[in-house]
Amino acid sequence: SSSRVLSTAAKENKHRTQRFTNLLFLSSAPTRVSLISDLVGNDVLARVSPELRPLYDLVEEQFHPLSICKKLSPVLSEQIATNDDVSKYGTLLCNVILTRLLQQLSQVYTSVQLDFIFSLARFPAPYTMSAAEIERFIMHGARRGEFQLRIDHQTRSAVFDTDPFDSSQSLSNGAQLQASPSDLMRSQLSSLAICLSNAQRVACPEFVAEKHAEKAAAVTTALQAMAEEHRMANARKLVIDRRKEIIENALARKERTETRERTIRIQREQEMERERLAEEQRRREAERMQKERDTIQRAEAKKLAESIKLKAGLNVSIDELETMDTSRLLEMQVEQIEKEKQDMQSRVKVLGRRMDHTERAYRQHEKPLLEGDYEKQKKADSENYASARKAQLEQSREKHQSDLAQKKRFQRMFDDFNAVRTQLDEGRSAALAADRKRVRDELTEARDARIAEYRLMRAEKDATEAKERAEREEREAREESAKAAKAAELAQLREEMAAQRARDDEALNRRLEREAEAKAPVKSKYVPPSRRQGTESASPSPAASSARSTPVPTATPASATPTESPKPADGPKRYVPPALRRKMQ
Repeated sequence: SSSRVLSTAAKENKHRTQRFTNLLFLSSAPTRVSLISDLVGNDVLARVSPELRPLYDLVEEQFHPLSICKKLSPVLSEQIATNDDVSKYGTLLCNVILTRLLQQLSQVYTSVQLDFIFSLARFPAPYTMSAAEIERFIMHGARRGEFQLRIDHQTRSAVFDTDPFDSSQSLSNGAQLQASPSDLMRSQLSSLAICLSNAQRVACPEFVAEKHAEKAAAVTTALQAMAEEHRMANARKLVIDRRKEIIENALARKERTETRERTIRIQREQEMERERLAEEQRRREAERMQKERDTIQRAEAKKLAESIKLKAGLNVSIDELETMDTSRLLEMQVEQIEKEKQDMQSRVKVLGRRMDHTERAYRQHEKPLLEGDYEKQKKADSENYASARKAQLEQSREKHQSDLAQKKRFQRMFDDFNAVRTQLDEGRSAALAADRKRVRDELTEARDARIAEYRLMRAEKDATEAKERAEREEREAREESAKAAKAAELAQLREEMAAQRARDDEALNRRLEREAEAKAPVKSKYVPPSRRQGTESASPSPAASSARSTPVPTATPASATPTESPKPADGPKRYVPPALRRKMQ
């Protein structure tokens, strides 16, 4: 059936139509009628060449199935076939004309001879179509659903489908010459109703008048009901507006309340956050200060260990330093220093003797070489001076001769030059004076403008420098205050550590004194207990005096250890060369 054919054609053309729609950026599939209307609406025909412009009138406006081929033959053969740009569209144009021809023939005839169709579809070369090609085109068009017909080969005729109940018949995309049987069948009941209404209007005028009266009454009732409905609608609108206003006011109050509560909550949260941040800052500051104290203590301990290791040669780690006693460290340091002192004295003696002999050998070896080098340099300087003096004199002589020759040449033209210059000055004196005045004025204006510009630039520069200086001073003040605070903190830590070291030194000194007093031998007579206190206060024993007079080694901090090389205890001082003294220092 025709519906099945249309469904098959739609399935075949679905992909092609979708691609065409996407290419034109359209939301729905375009049709021939919509494309032609867009072309006409956008005034595209005015841009078409005049030779091809009649095609639109012949195909769309003045299409007639009996004469269309004859009218288009000159355009096809003279304009399209000879133009390489549009010749490829000639075959497609012939297909469109043949389709329109068959569609309009189906509107007029129920059957037509094939020879008649062949005689109407005569196109000029090179677009001529044979009977077989026309018949093949008709069958393809019928399969695609462009027109409904069947070919009766027995009578050699084309029979058009005239089923009045087939609602799927395709219509021509152009002008419709007359209604088809299906159109007549679809509009039969409406036409009958119109005819009966006209006959009733002529046969029964009273009925028509009654209908008019009923219509007028209905209109009057409708107007009254409309006024009442309008009043009720206005009242309902007022009620709705009032309710809307009440709801909006309630929402506004609720929103203000929520906003106020949210603001209070945000402020409370911000205050709690600030307190938390302040507490966190204080905690971090305390942790930082504690870390700095620990770092300083570890640095001092490490410095003490490194000092002992470098100066005393003791390999003492920080862990061992924490477990060892201070007196033990000092004893180890004193022993190592004494040992290194003896080694250094022996090495210094050997190295001093060796450097003294080396320096004397260098001096004795270089003395004759220096005298020879001095004579050579003196001779070379004399030769260089003589050659330079000679070249200078020769150059001066040549330049003087050249200047004299040039002076003679200029003297011959000096009189002519003065005459020409005087003549030119007399002729251009007024113009020269005006030019000089103009140049002086321009220079004055430029100087004033330059001075004003410089003053403005200087003022801007002074303002910028003052602003930068104020910012720099403020920043330096902040930095100085921060440095002062940090320095005060470090000084406090150093004072605490120094006080601790002083207490340790004092305790060590007292311990050493007690140990020395305990080790000293006691040689005295027996003194009764009753007289022992007075005797001790009056005359101290020799052992006690000797113990007090014995020098006690005091604790020396690592930072106070002398760095100078020890001097020999005995013997005269030997000469030490400067190079060796620098190395020793």
